[in-house]
Amino acid sequence: MREALSVGTQRANGSDHTKWGPHDLGPCDGTVSFPEGQPGPIIMYMPDCDDPLDPRHPKKGDDTPRIAISRPADPDSPLLLDWLTDKSDILVFDGPPCSFPGRVWKSEVGDYYNMVCAYAGGNVWARFTSSDPKLLHWRVAARQFTAPRAVGNGLSGPLFHRVPNAPPGGPSHMINADTGSSFYLGNYDNTSERLNITSGRQTIDSSSFFVFGAAGSASDGRLLLADWEGMYKYPISAISLIRELLYDRAAGQLVSRPVAEYASLRNATFVRSSRRVLGPNTTATLPVPPSAGGQIDVLASFDITSLRASDAVDFGVAVRAPQNTARGADLSVAFTAIDDATDGSRTIQWSVRTSGPVPRGVSPPRVPAFKVLAGESLDVRILVDGPIVEIFVQGGRSAFSWAQNNFQRNKTAVHLFNNAANTTVVAKNVSVFGMGCGWRPDEPKPRHAQLAEQTRVQRE
Repeated sequence: MREALSVGTQRANGSDHTKWGPHDLGPCDGTVSFPEGQPGPIIMYMPDCDDPLDPRHPKKGDDTPRIAISRPADPDSPLLLDWLTDKSDILVFDGPPCSFPGRVWKSEVGDYYNMVCAYAGGNVWARFTSSDPKLLHWRVAARQFTAPRAVGNGLSGPLFHRVPNAPPGGPSHMINADTGSSFYLGNYDNTSERLNITSGRQTIDSSSFFVFGAAGSASDGRLLLADWEGMYKYPISAISLIRELLYDRAAGQLVSRPVAEYASLRNATFVRSSRRVLGPNTTATLPVPPSAGGQIDVLASFDITSLRASDAVDFGVAVRAPQNTARGADLSVAFTAIDDATDGSRTIQWSVRTSGPVPRGVSPPRVPAFKVLAGESLDVRILVDGPIVEIFVQGGRSAFSWAQNNFQRNKTAVHLFNNAANTTVVAKNVSVFGMGCGWRPDEPKPRHAQLAEQTRVQRE
C-alpha cells in the first residue's frame, strides 16, 4: 500500500510564500495518491467547494460532496508541476457521495481500489471502492472505516498513514481525529480493510492556531507534516515548520518534532551547551543580540532528578521578551508541577503564557501534561520566526504553536527563569542559534536526477 500526501488546497498571498490563506472559491481539500496499477500518481480533490451539489440540494455551506480526479500531464516528470482535469473527471457515486477525499490504494483481497473519505459529506470516515480502471465510478463499501469507534471530523481530508517507527505488533497505522492536530492509532487489517483503533486520542499540537494539517511521506520514509498557522479572517496566516511524525516507543505515543534539516539553517551561535544554575526567584538572560532574537532556535535541558513532587516549581524559558526581564514576554514556557510514578517516570504539568489580550476567536493556551522517563532530563526546544513561535517538549511528546502579529524588534530577548521561592533548578545543554531563511530560488532536484547527473559527469 503506497503512501499518500493529504493536503488542503491553499493560495499564496505573498511573494515570499509566508502568507497563506484558505480558498475563497473553487478547489479545496485534496490528496495525492500513488496507487498500484495506475499510469502515475493521482489527485482526488473537491473542485467547487462553494457550489451546491445539484438543484435538489441547495447550498448549505462550503465543502460540497463532489470529487474530481486529476492526473499529471507527464507522469514521468520528476517534479510533476502540470496536472490535467476537466468536467468529465468528476467522480460518479452509486449511492451517497463522499467529500474530503483521502488516499487511494489497491485492494489486496479483490480487483478494486479503496478510498477513505467523509460519508455523504458528513463527519465519519468511510471506505469507498471502485473497479473502474479510470477511478471515476465509486460506491460505499463500509460506512465506518474505523472500529470500534467512528472517527472523522468533516472539516478536512483523512490523514491515513503508516506509523513510522512502530513496534512489532503495532500500532501500524494512524488517522486524524480532527484537522491534523490529533490522531488515533491502530492496526490496519488487509482482509477486512478496516482500521482497528487501539489508542486514545493522541495530540501532536494543542494550539487553536493549528488549522489544517497536510501530511506525506518523504523519499527516505519519514512521515512529514505541515499546517496552516492562523485563523479565518485573522491577521496572521502562514505555513508552520515542517515536522516529522513518528512513534516514541519508550513513551508509547505519537510525537512530532522539527525535521533535522532545520539545523542546517543555523547561521550564528550565541550560546552553545551552556550550564546555568537558577536559584530561587532568578532570571538568567542569554546573550542574544536584539537584532537576531526574531529568528532563533532555543534548546534547554533541565535536571529534575533532585526535584520532588512536593516542591513548588515554576521555571522555564521566555522568548520575545524585554531585554531586562522575563515579565511581559510575548511567550513563556513554564513547568509548574512534577508528579512521580511507580516506574520512575515523572509527569510534568506545564503552561504557555502570553502577554496582552488573547486575540478574538483564539482559545487561551492549554497544553496536556507529558512524561519524562527515568534517566531523562526535561527538554524543551523553541523556534522563533517573527510572529510565529513553535514549542516542542520532550522530543515532541507535547507541542504548541502560537501566531500573533504583535512582534516587536525591541522584545527579542531570551531568558531562563525560576519563579519558585525555595527551589533551585539547573539548566544544562542550553543553546541558542540564529536562523537563516529556508526558501531557495532554485527548484529541487529529485534523487534520480542527481544520480543521472553524476553518471553523465563521470562519463565525460
